[in-house]
Amino acid sequence: AYAYFKCNRSKGTDIAVYDEQTDTTTRLFNPRIQKWNEHFVMDGLLIKGRTETGIVTVRLLKMNADEQIELRRPLIETGLW
Repeated sequence: AYAYFKCNRSKGTDIAVYDEQTDTTTRLFNPRIQKWNEHFVMDGLLIKGRTETGIVTVRLLKMNADEQIELRRPLIETGLW
């Protein structure tokens, strides 16, 4: 699987995150056992969480940071995403 260094560094060894907005601990997305489409949806160039797992994963990994969007743009435009 492709992994972006900054995302991996943001995640570290975490498998869950405490979400202050919901006052709960939520497991992060695990691509080995979970399906991407069940937890995320594309909204133009943005990745949005569909579930609590998706929401906290997007937030923790900063999946919609400006740099990420600019890296994603040509992949979407050429149909490689």
